[in-house]
Parts: sequence; structure tokens; C-alpha cells
Amino acid sequence: MSNILTPLYSRNQKRIKGRLVIFSGLMLRVMVVFHCSQKEERTAITRAERTADTSAAPEKKTLVRELASDPQNLNPVLLNDYTSYQVLRNIFDPLLDIDGSKDSNLVGRLAQRWDISVDRLSITFFLRPGITWHDGRPFTAEDVEFTFNMAQRADIPALLLKSTVEPLEDVEILDSHTIKFCFRYPFSPGLSQIGRVFIIPKHRLDINGLALENTTRGLSKPVTILNTAFNRNPLGTGPYVFEEWKTGQHIKLSMNQDYWDKAHVAKVPEVIFKIIPNRIVAFNMLQKEDLDVLRAETIHYLRFQRMGTMGQKYVATKFLQPYIFTSAGTCVPSGNFS
Repeated sequence: MSNILTPLYSRNQKRIKGRLVIFSGLMLRVMVVFHCSQKEERTAITRAERTADTSAAPEKKTLVRELASDPQNLNPVLLNDYTSYQVLRNIFDPLLDIDGSKDSNLVGRLAQRWDISVDRLSITFFLRPGITWHDGRPFTAEDVEFTFNMAQRADIPALLLKSTVEPLEDVEILDSHTIKFCFRYPFSPGLSQIGRVFIIPKHRLDINGLALENTTRGLSKPVTILNTAFNRNPLGTGPYVFEEWKTGQHIKLSMNQDYWDKAHVAKVPEVIFKIIPNRIVAFNMLQKEDLDVLRAETIHYLRFQRMGTMGQKYVATKFLQPYIFTSAGTCVPSGNFS
């Protein structure tokens, strides 16, 4: 009997291993897109700006781009899809970011500097003073601690952050603008992974904030981080402020007039993400100049090459998908725009 079962077991084991390899490959591809796209998107758009002749182009008041689907939600802790990320990165800031160079150097954002202990078991971040949330409340170390506490909770599906917070032993507030992350063991990607997490507002999502929402909305059931209105009406520190989300239609953002980073203040007053699941429809809208930016497929680039007049209006740049089209007169909002 064992001789009969052995070949069958071996075949099943190979199938399982094969599926695990495929699944691991898919997960790796997702993580690569999440971690590499910010740098590559910024580079692609900058090239488009340099290539375009903007001398006679009127100043744009609204930038229109497409999304392939509605985001799952707009809460960074619950982030689990790239569509959500494309919108979130304009509303929220991380502690650190990649500078867009070929070396992918980390630069300070909400944190102006950081220190790594000699034993590599702790990182201390020194936060920028004077940063405020879109509602005017001050940004502090309590917001950073709260963000990572939420990601560590077993009842919160912070799927993309679990591997980041798993090595953490403690998150300690040293003062209102200094916070220390302690690791259980040396964690080589710790600086990059901790630093690039979008920070959420404690005053809006802690017990008191959710209780206030519950009272304001007059709900019979308690509000949690999973069903809070924040997930569709976010509050961040980024260059754009959330305005509205009409499911299946669009998401609208407006310029943050009080953005803390004066070197990267938004250049376009309004950004509209149109929900367009069909790539053909999106490309046709680009041709009609109803879109300013489109992440396109290779077939669209081949069509683009045969359209002489379209080449005068748009710039095509190699990209992850692998092409992005940007209208030739487009003034890109900021370094955070995707």
C-alpha cells in the first residue's frame, strides 16, 4: 500500500510546492510594486515635464487622471491594494521617503533626521515641528505611536504592515517630537520599512475620536477603525486635502494651502481621479483630451506611435506598466503625485 501511495504523495507534494512558488512570486511582485513604484512614478512624470514644451501652455487648474477601480478604502493602516495607494500618497506623508535618485536614498519627510543605535536594535526619529493635520491639529509623536499600535493589533487586518511591525519590541515616545523604535533582533530593512509607513491621526481614530464620530452620526452600533467614516473621508498631512468620493465615478482632492513642505507644495489646485475600469475607454478619453495622465498598456503605446498628432499633445514615458502618458502642457502637482 505504501508503494502505491508514495508516487501519489510525491505528485501532490510537487503540485503544492508549485502553487506555493507561484503564490510567493505573486506576493513578491505586489511588494515590489508597492516599494518601487513611488520612485519610478516620480521619475517618469519628471521626464515627461522636461520633454514637454510648456512655454505656451496655460496654467492648469485641474489635473485629471484615471483609476482602474475604486480603492478598497483610504485608510493607510488598512492599505491592501495599489489603487488605494495611488490616492493615499497625495493625502498622507511618511516619516521618510526615497529621493528618486538611482541610489534610492532615504530622505526625511515627517521626520527631519534619525539615529540608528550601534547594536542596530533601535532607531530614533526626530520629527519636524510645526506640521499640522488638514483639520489644523498638530502632528506629534503620539500619532506615530498610534499608527504602529494599530498595525500591531491582531484584530486589524493591516496586511501589508504586519511584516514591518512583527520585529518591533516597543515603540517609545521620548517627547512630543521624538520617538524610538526598538527591535527584538537586528532588522536590516527596518529604517526603510518603518520610515515609509503613512502616519494616521490619533485624535481622529483613537477611542475618543471614534466615540465622537459615533455620537455625531447617531449610530446605534459602535464605530471601529474598520467601519469608521474616515476610511472614505481621510484626514492627512499631505500636499492634497480629500474633498469627495463618488463610488464608481471619481475621487476629488484639493491643494493643501498650508502644506508644511514649501519646496513640494502642489502646483495644480485640484486633482480628480476618474474611475475607469476599461483600458480602451480610458485611452479613448485620453485621445479626446478628457484625461491628463494615463497608466497604459503596451498596446496603447503601439497605437500612440502611429498617431502623429497625439504625439504633439502627450508625452509617453517608459514605466512599470510599462508606459505613462502625460499631456504635454501638464504641470505635475508635486513630488508626491502618482
